[in-house]
Amino acid sequence: MRPAHDQKRRHTPDPVPGPFESEGLSWDQLDRLLTVMRDQKPDLSVGAVQVFLYIARQESENILELPYLHKISQELGATYSTTARHCDVLAEGVRGMGGLGWIEKVDPGAGIKVKFMRVSEKGRNLLLEVMKESPTPDVPPEPEADQDLSP
Repeated sequence: MRPAHDQKRRHTPDPVPGPFESEGLSWDQLDRLLTVMRDQKPDLSVGAVQVFLYIARQESENILELPYLHKISQELGATYSTTARHCDVLAEGVRGMGGLGWIEKVDPGAGIKVKFMRVSEKGRNLLLEVMKESPTPDVPPEPEADQDLSP
């Protein structure tokens, strides 16, 4: 029998609101993002990249609408402990050492024990840099108005 997390259908979240609003990342952008991420952490797992992109796509001004570990693990079909490890690597690192600083864990206070995840300023800069450097697709120039196009 397959583990419970494999039996669930994986959910693809909606596009990122705010500065990341678009139809999604192009293949070139995704390739560049993966290259930049691997340059900074060569052993970064695909699962950690998936968690980072999921958190980025769930960006919200309202802290209580941000994703939290249990929700992330359920939505991505990963175990809670694996998702927690990915978040540690993406945030401050295990025991506060060696993290990438691309996400931050937000404590909403008011007696709420859950920590919500959001992209940090460093993670936002990483995404904006990748999106800013995107080459524009090759679009043929418009013919001039007085140009004869007949054969």
